[in-house]
Amino acid sequence: FMKKVFIGAAAMIIALASCSKISVVNNDAPQEIGLKAIAGTMTKAPITAFGEGTNMGVYADYKGAATGSVYQAYFADFEFHKNGSSWAGWKDGSHSPKYYPVSGTLDFFAYSPKCTAITAGRDGETGLTFAYTLADNKTNQYDVLVSQIRSGVTKPASATDVAIVFKHALSLIDINVKKTGSATILVKSITLSGTNHKGTATVVYADRNDERFPTISWVATDALGSDSINAGLTLDDDFSDYNTGADLLVVPTTGVAKSMTIVYTIDGGIDLSHTFSLGDTGNWAPSTKYT
Repeated sequence: FMKKVFIGAAAMIIALASCSKISVVNNDAPQEIGLKAIAGTMTKAPITAFGEGTNMGVYADYKGAATGSVYQAYFADFEFHKNGSSWAGWKDGSHSPKYYPVSGTLDFFAYSPKCTAITAGRDGETGLTFAYTLADNKTNQYDVLVSQIRSGVTKPASATDVAIVFKHALSLIDINVKKTGSATILVKSITLSGTNHKGTATVVYADRNDERFPTISWVATDALGSDSINAGLTLDDDFSDYNTGADLLVVPTTGVAKSMTIVYTIDGGIDLSHTFSLGDTGNWAPSTKYT
């Protein structure tokens, strides 16, 4: 009897030891979607520093066993907000997480910033369209960016931020002046003519599996106007370059005559003005800086 009890206890100890080596993984545990915004270095406009509180409008399409080869909208134009090093779902001023599906894949694409100046929507299955109004005052202007498509993303085993790479969608005009004589010149104003501040952009992703940047096409929706910069810039050093601080953002256009007028004085004399034709820059492309 004692021998049988001893054998039974040993068997139970072995069973307990075996059980202690088993680990159970719960694949159904929810995993929040986190994003990481990157400004592509190939863009010619200034790289945007995605600071704290910056946001983006994000689209996610789902494909899984139930949908076959068809993609379904998982969420559309949902705000993601930078909070620390990660971007998370945001609604009504507070954290509102979005979660991965248990199975299947997601395709992500986005624009930034998500704001009242931009009215965004879908353009077919793999595209975006948005209307945008630039501020007249250059100090209140901000660039709009669109992302590559990030395709085939599956639910990660642990919290992992998905990198979303952006490019600039507008044209940037950077005006510099150079003085080559001994006189003191005061640049009083610079006016750029032939510019647009409103437009509708169509963003096309040629292929979901091609993560290159999309093509961006603009149609201006306002009359041609002008942008004036009251420079107040004194040029008093020979052969020196001066940055006027213009850095104007404009809606990309094609086939529009553009010119620049500068008003200045020499050694405190009367106002003088000169108008320059900008010639070949009648075509201003997205994501391009013109100096």
